[in-house]
Formats: sequence, structure tokens, C-alpha cells
Amino acid sequence: MEEAHLIFENLLQRISDEYKSKIPVLIYLVGTKETFQLFIKEQNSVLETLITNKIISLGPGSEKEDKMIKEKIDEKFIGAYKGYKDFDFAWQEIQNIPLKKTENFRAFCQDYAGEVLKVHEKYFPETPEQKFEGYASGIVEAKCREEWGKYLKQKAYTLSTVETTKELQGKKGEKHALDCYVELLHNGTQVARGFGEAKNYELLSSHLEIFSDWLKDFEFNSHPSDNTPPDLAFMIAPSCPSLLEKKLKSKNIEFIQADKSPPIPKPSPTPPPSGININTASESKLIAAFRGSGVYKKSIQQLIINRENNPYKNLTHLVSDLKTTKNKISKKQEAKLQ
Repeated sequence: MEEAHLIFENLLQRISDEYKSKIPVLIYLVGTKETFQLFIKEQNSVLETLITNKIISLGPGSEKEDKMIKEKIDEKFIGAYKGYKDFDFAWQEIQNIPLKKTENFRAFCQDYAGEVLKVHEKYFPETPEQKFEGYASGIVEAKCREEWGKYLKQKAYTLSTVETTKELQGKKGEKHALDCYVELLHNGTQVARGFGEAKNYELLSSHLEIFSDWLKDFEFNSHPSDNTPPDLAFMIAPSCPSLLEKKLKSKNIEFIQADKSPPIPKPSPTPPPSGININTASESKLIAAFRGSGVYKKSIQQLIINRENNPYKNLTHLVSDLKTTKNKISKKQEAKLQ
């Protein structure tokens, strides 16, 4: 901001000195009238006196422009929430939002975005983002363990992590809320940090700009001069344009592609029962199952004959038929018999 002020002031001062009067100068600034006035007045009153107060009102946008901004907002919504529960209901409501004719293009953007935001708050009150951030935190922790692996092999080094959003104060005094944050400790003292930002939709250049400013404020150091472990930085999202990914690399920020929903672990297959079925097992298997119980081969052969006409319903039925006592059959043997 200071550099921009200086450029404008020098430019306008040169023009004023050369022409000895105020002349029209076209300056293109994106923002509202209030923002522009703040920009002019913030530096000093000299700059303000060099500019004649002229207001250019924006005209109404065309239908084509309205549709373009609508498509951009819709694409971002789809990218963020498609696949989540209730997305179909939310998307139907968004498609039914009437396109109002407004005084200018800015008013249309505010109106349509406001209606989409209402749908967002109705169906997705931060839950998907929070789940994705929690998922991303685990990914960042794993990456930090990998990158700092040679240090963590030493007993003096440990990892400190946080499960929720971490708010840190930068050197300028401002606080920034990080989605993912990890510290490498040496005998309890922080020696390196891992920063992470997560978005559950395609990364935008604006995300990189903000995150880069935060890292600068945190005095991010990915290439320390000595043998000190480096700071690490990650941006996690389902996708990232190739050009933007190159910009991330140039700033020593690693992009990690991650699905919006964490993969659901497949349940381990249930092992087959280890027991035998007394109504279908062979003689040799029954002999092995009854070994040590006092039920001998002759009784087992009789069991096989009896089960053909009267299958055994339970262990009590079996004991009664064999004219023995249940106490003779151990718990281990009982578990083998079905």
C-alpha cells in the first residue's frame, strides 16, 4: 500500500509541476467510492488536493455478464459441496434463485451471492469444511513426519500437533487462523514449523496470495542457513490449476491433492468360525474335537449314526444322547462344537 501511495503521489506531482494545473488523469482502481477515498486520504492531504472530486457511476450490467458471474459462483458451489449429503436439495434451491435486475453489476453480484450464501448456511453450516480440515490435518502431520524423518529418529526431537484450527500471531501483530499446524520440538523447544491451509474445492490464486502473506508474517523459513530443520508449508485441496501449482512451488509451498471426503477404510473380513458342525463333521474331525473328554471312538461312531435320523440341536442334546456329563467337555472343546 505504501509503495502504491508513493507511485501515485510522484506521478501526480510530476503532472502538476509540468502543467501547472489540474488535468484529467485516468486511474483504474478496483473497489467502491469509499475504498478509493480511503486510499487517497490515508497517505496525506497533499495527494487529496491533487485530485479533483469526480464520481463515475457504474451502469447496469448486461444479461450476459450476469450469467457469467452466476456460472462462476455456481461452479465454486458445485466444486465445494458436490458429493456431500443434501447437495441435490441445495443445488435445486440454487437453480430456483430468480435473477433480479439490479442497478449495476456489483449489486447483482452481492444479491446473487447473498442468496447462494443463504442456501449454504441452510444445508452446509461449516460441517463439510471442518471435516475436510480435520482430514487435511492428518495429511499434513504425516508429511511433516516424512520430511523431518531424520530428526525424529533422534530421541531429542518430538512432534507437536493440534487437532483444531490454530490461531497464530505474526510479527506485525495480526492473528491468522491456520487449518493445519505442526511443530518440531528439540528437547521441548520449537525449532521448525509446518503450516497448512485446506480448501474442499479447487484452489484459487487468491488463496495462495493470502497464505503467502501469512507465511511472510510468520517469518517462514524453508531454507535455513545452518543445520536447522526447515519450515514446511502445504496447501491441500481436491484440485489445483497447473499454473497455480507452479507458483506454489516457486514459493516453497507443496500442493497436496486430497479428495473432499476421506477414504472409508474397508472392514477386515470376518474369519470363518473355527468350530465344527457336529451334524456334518467327519469321524476324524469329531475324534479330534472330543480328544481328552472321555468320549471315545465307539461313542463318536454312534453319534454319527444317531444324527442321521435326529440331528443334534445343541450341546445338551448331544450330552444326553451320548449318556455322558457336560462337565466332562471342557470350554475349549465346547467352543469347537457347533
